[in-house]
Amino acid sequence: GLGKKLLHLIRLRQPDMGASAWPGDQTELDRWLGTGLVDLAISYQPTTHLNQRIYTLKNERLLLVSNRPNSPMRFDPSYVYVEHGENFAQKHAAAYADADTAKLSFGSVVWALDHVLTHQGSAYLPERLVQPYLDQGRLFLVENAPEFARKIYLIANDQVTADWEWLPQLIEELEQS
Repeated sequence: GLGKKLLHLIRLRQPDMGASAWPGDQTELDRWLGTGLVDLAISYQPTTHLNQRIYTLKNERLLLVSNRPNSPMRFDPSYVYVEHGENFAQKHAAAYADADTAKLSFGSVVWALDHVLTHQGSAYLPERLVQPYLDQGRLFLVENAPEFARKIYLIANDQVTADWEWLPQLIEELEQS
């Protein structure tokens, strides 16, 4: 998604700049940004620290999809819960207050997608990730299911990125992608 695009744009605009990409949870991102290990991070739940600037890039829709065309919205025994952050968890709990707890959960949307494609199941996954599978007929939208959204942020270490004159253009391109 945006991480891939971010890395591509940096390599395109600044070919002499060294770059590396690391997956991490919010605690790791905070630590890496705070210690100067990384200069930029993409996050769904940013926390503000000294010398950091947060840019809101876009909203990402989360859709309930299934590998079965008539999957039930409620009480699906093969429903997979995907961790999308605290905000999603609260809204999900409110929307499905009467539902059982999912028997399987994932902290990775890629792993959850692979599971749903390989085994019988349904899950809330990012639209950008599932759209090709919806178009191919390998996944189906679950009818009448609530949709959720989450914001995607870029966090910049201001001590390093303040003099990157190319950063505003890069952020604009990320917002439009």
